[in-house]
Amino acid sequence: MSIPIVLVTTIDPVGSGLVASLSHPGGNATGFIAFEFSLSAKLLELLKEIAPGVTRVAVLRDPTVPPRLTCYSITSSARDLPAVYHSFAFAGALLAYGANSIDQYRRGASYVDRILKGEKPGDLPVQAPTKYELVINLKTAIVSPILQ
Repeated sequence: MSIPIVLVTTIDPVGSGLVASLSHPGGNATGFIAFEFSLSAKLLELLKEIAPGVTRVAVLRDPTVPPRLTCYSITSSARDLPAVYHSFAFAGALLAYGANSIDQYRRGASYVDRILKGEKPGDLPVQAPTKYELVINLKTAIVSPILQ
């Protein structure tokens, strides 16, 4: 007998081989992805709305960790927006847009409950986040020449 696994903040469960597909995971794993990759363009739209003079965007990531789909998705979206250049950087951030992690864990608990009541993990689709948060670093925003 295999132990059921409920993933809560997984980046790419299909690409990493944890599930067969998002809609039909199969096996003993299911859960929730950490980020809906198609929303990367939304992050750039928010930045352009807050600071319309932006001409370059830095995607912040840890250079010791291989790039994930999130980085690729954001840089692909940047190519579609006029006057936006993409690069990788390691510095302070102006804003962040992402899934509400507390909601992700609550949703994960609901899957655990369903599995304990007899549902098979492989029959429960892997879902994207439904609640997102926009966080603006006010210290960076106040001193940023982009916003002045």
